[in-house]
Amino acid sequence: MFDALIVRGIQLSNQKREIEAELRALRNSLACRDCVGEYECENGGSCVIRELEPLPDLNTCDLERLRSIIGEESFNRVVSTSSTIRWSEYKNAPLEVRQAIQSLSKETKGGGVSVYFKRG
Repeated sequence: MFDALIVRGIQLSNQKREIEAELRALRNSLACRDCVGEYECENGGSCVIRELEPLPDLNTCDLERLRSIIGEESFNRVVSTSSTIRWSEYKNAPLEVRQAIQSLSKETKGGGVSVYFKRG
């Protein structure tokens, strides 16, 4: 019984990897700036394609100055250890934190396209 559960777990893990790879490929195929919008499907589900705003490039930013302006706690929450912005934290950060980052950054990067699916 135990061995059968382990084998099934391995099978499901392999299927999950395959499904995730196929889903990534589908999203990449659908990611198009000209296709931005919400598309309804016959089954009641939908596909949402939206443009992402570009993020300030922290490689062009004085990180120590930023840390002193926004504080250690905000800095640690918004800036990852690899000196990139954590999108989910940045978009929910107070306006003054976002403005400080934008004013100190000389360039932006990213701004790709997000594709996600909703069940009907």
